[in-house]
Amino acid sequence: MIRAIIFDLDGVLVQTEKLKSLAYAKAVQRIRNLPEPDFRASNAYREVVGAPREITSTYVMNKLGLEEDLRSLMSKYDVSRPVDALTALRYEIYYEMIEDPQIIRDNQWPTH
Repeated sequence: MIRAIIFDLDGVLVQTEKLKSLAYAKAVQRIRNLPEPDFRASNAYREVVGAPREITSTYVMNKLGLEEDLRSLMSKYDVSRPVDALTALRYEIYYEMIEDPQIIRDNQWPTH
């Protein structure tokens, strides 16, 4: 008897890499109080997509020169390194996005 089924939806049914990329752009928008997401962060993320999150966040932080900006967020996220503040903020934004069913629907892979 089957009691449970587990689905791995990370990138299989939903374009999660696209959403993670957008989360980085929105993170930089918040960090620097910009009027729009900074898609340079998305481009940097795409250059290392698939790498472990520490490498990805470090790359985005260095590419955009965010280290000093992130220092002010370290206490908010209770972390000891600027890169960890970026990772925490990116996760916060990503989870906000995926809680919205419409965002999930809008980012489904085509079914044809």
